[in-house]
Amino acid sequence: MVVQFINCSPGQYDALGEYARVLEAAQDDIILETGRNDGNLYTEANKGTTICYAHGKCTQDITSQQCSNCLRAVRIAMNRECRNSIGAHCKVGSCEFRYEEYEFDDG
Repeated sequence: MVVQFINCSPGQYDALGEYARVLEAAQDDIILETGRNDGNLYTEANKGTTICYAHGKCTQDITSQQCSNCLRAVRIAMNRECRNSIGAHCKVGSCEFRYEEYEFDDG
């Protein structure tokens, strides 16, 4: 799959810190649940005061499993290109994925 766009926030998190754990939980939720929610899911994961907000979106012409697979590909691209970035937004094929340390609405 070809990355159509990717934006990485300039701020960085500690790979061994709390944000790394809540980010992983939010990413897992997006990958597993977006396809089951009509291809559009906002979620958040937190531990104490550390919060990560995420949004996953897939086009309506793909199955739930294809949506999960596509979002996995986006996760790989974001983790590679935006290593330890506190926020990222990426579109690959029929899906896109965004995470941030603050609430957002992609409208």
